[in-house]
Amino acid sequence: MKKENMSKLYSYLENNKPNIYPIGNKYLNYADEDFKIYYFKMLALLLQQNSEISENQKQLYKRLAVGVKNNVKILDFIEMQWDFKIEEFVNFIKQCKTSDLKYRFIFDGLILVCMEEKVHDQIKLLAYFCDELGIKKEELSYLAENAAAILEMSKAKFADAEINKSPLAVNLTNDIFAEYMEFAMKSFLFEGEKITLYCPVSNSETTIRDLSKAQSSLTPCVKIVGIKINLDEFGLGFKNREKVILENCVFTGGLNNSIIFENCEKVVIENCKFENFSTYAIKYKNVNSLEISHTQFLNCIRKYHSSDAHWTSEGQVILCMDEKISDGVILDNCVFDDCGGQNAYERTKSAFICNGRVKADKCRFIRCWNYRNCDKAAREKDPEDRRRTMFASGSLSVNCIFDDCALFC
Repeated sequence: MKKENMSKLYSYLENNKPNIYPIGNKYLNYADEDFKIYYFKMLALLLQQNSEISENQKQLYKRLAVGVKNNVKILDFIEMQWDFKIEEFVNFIKQCKTSDLKYRFIFDGLILVCMEEKVHDQIKLLAYFCDELGIKKEELSYLAENAAAILEMSKAKFADAEINKSPLAVNLTNDIFAEYMEFAMKSFLFEGEKITLYCPVSNSETTIRDLSKAQSSLTPCVKIVGIKINLDEFGLGFKNREKVILENCVFTGGLNNSIIFENCEKVVIENCKFENFSTYAIKYKNVNSLEISHTQFLNCIRKYHSSDAHWTSEGQVILCMDEKISDGVILDNCVFDDCGGQNAYERTKSAFICNGRVKADKCRFIRCWNYRNCDKAAREKDPEDRRRTMFASGSLSVNCIFDDCALFC
């Protein structure tokens, strides 16, 4: 190809980077056009606190604008002088303050400002935005650590930000910067000194290879976010960990595999879904603390053949494998719908949801039973008895709802 034509190609690629490499923002996708204009005007206002906006900042701003498929006029805000109106700032704060979009806005602002030498007026205005939007200092610290990781393209720093995350920043999830990870990191598996983090942007990005690496990593902590997987195709288990976190995941079951935790100090399962299990959904042994919150268990009914004595305790959804009944299970805002067990024989069961002692708060239990004689045409609920319970003796329920189910404990 002629040198002149190559120059044209390079010029085209350079000028069209925003269109070729847009950065999405799912928080803005469903916003109205007026709010999108406010959003990009505020980002432009932030950049304009420096007398000169760099080409890198302009390119990133344009990538963000193209990523939300908004009105082309938005691209002009950093190239022109426009009349700033206090009402626009007030309206933006009012609309943004009550949603997670406020975190994404601050994150966009951090990336845009910090990719070049920081200017005092830019930092000052960003601090005002944080104050008006109600961003806690712990939340800002977490956002800043992740912004630094993105700018340096450091997987280790990105993973370590999870370890340093304050409990006061619990509202922030990896979704806030998922689109940045997609274009900057080219990966969704991050390993630091203390934690391995696996957070694919979408279900289609989940790979068995990366999930296997996360599962077999040697770091004391593991966090897995946003996967959707059939456990009959891949067994998931964790041993000898200080902490395991499963967040925003969907686990579909079958006849074979459960999620297994063994010799773990703390396990946190948050905002997940377990559905269509015909075996145990969760099995745990020597786990000091198992916290499950805002999680649904749907149609988790273990099918089994047991001729043990009547009313033996055996969790059919969550199985404690310790020799003695253990404490340490917390259920917070969870739903169990059509869960329990189906015994082919006529033997009955106690503590058929979980045979460990639990503390349940604001949970709902719907159609939860152990059934017997399930080889027959019609399954039978275990007969009415004080021992017909969902959880082990000594468990505690607060503010829970029970709808067509056995006794709590």
